[in-house]
Amino acid sequence: MKKAGRKIRRRLQQWDVGPVRLGGYRGWRLRRKPLRSNKDPEASSMVNVATIASWRADAAIPLLVDVIEQEGYRGSSLDTRKRPYPLSEEKAYRLALAFSLIKHTDSVQQGQRIVRAARGMEPEEAYLWYSYLVRAGQNGKGGRLAQALALLGEVVW
Repeated sequence: MKKAGRKIRRRLQQWDVGPVRLGGYRGWRLRRKPLRSNKDPEASSMVNVATIASWRADAAIPLLVDVIEQEGYRGSSLDTRKRPYPLSEEKAYRLALAFSLIKHTDSVQQGQRIVRAARGMEPEEAYLWYSYLVRAGQNGKGGRLAQALALLGEVVW
């Protein structure tokens, strides 16, 4: 008698991006809902992934407009929107990478180059670089890797 193999199904995470006010500056917050676990009932709340404000938020507008329009919303609704936009996982990882890298730069031009690079990345590439960045952050070297990626983006992209 043959046993049926166990089918592994990958559940997608829920992501959203929405406007936020930080210290009088307008910005954007990217959040995700972690995968539910029966052991942790608190896991159903949204976790903040990245927040940017001031000129960094302005530098990310072209990428935000692209992502919002690809999700089926109007890009012109960014100014008036109060609620967050739900995002697909592949678009959210691209935004998470760009937000994380922009947070570690001090130059407006470099921030714009990072956004241009993120707009041109394939979804798998954005996920790969974001996972490297998160892993380095867990080891205490996230800032160094982000600065290196930002400088690499300036040279390569």
